[in-house]
Amino acid sequence: MADPTPARAVLVVEDHPILRHLLVTALRDHGYPVLEAHDGLAAIHVIEQHEPAASHLGLILLDLMLPVINGLELMAALTEHLAGVPIVAMSGSLEYLEQATAAGATATLAKPFDLSTMLALVGQYCAPPES
Repeated sequence: MADPTPARAVLVVEDHPILRHLLVTALRDHGYPVLEAHDGLAAIHVIEQHEPAASHLGLILLDLMLPVINGLELMAALTEHLAGVPIVAMSGSLEYLEQATAAGATATLAKPFDLSTMLALVGQYCAPPES
């Protein structure tokens, strides 16, 4: 019998609207349900609406340089809420990526990157729902 629970979504947290749109579109085109947030505070609201996070989120694709609450602050503030949810940290700063790894990010993605690289990395931690 098929699992009746809905597929877990990928939460894309990215402040740059064009990049966020590209990421969301690529993920949806590959069968992933997607939630999105434009900054760290919006991400907190999305995560709070989808508690427990591990039951609703398959992965968080997290930009580290965000307005209001940056990615590192978001990870620190929600450590308990995000237990069991892989986090792929994205940044153009190698220093920020190293800090994210130290803070518990599952993987990192250096900007700029190809969408195929992002999809392969997401696929390592969060399989798309079967058609």
